[in-house]
Amino acid sequence: MNQAIAELKRTAEIAEHNLPYSEQAGDPAQAELQRTTATECREAIEQLQTPAQD
Repeated sequence: MNQAIAELKRTAEIAEHNLPYSEQAGDPAQAELQRTTATECREAIEQLQTPAQD
């Protein structure tokens, strides 16, 4: 589980890092993809860190 969280975090960080470069380059489609990727990775991390309720 920790490996999955680490990989999601790394992917989110890369997307967040590259987002302003895509915006500056005038590539709105790539910027939106990076924004969505970062958001979905952060949401997945939250779900994995939330204890399962039976």
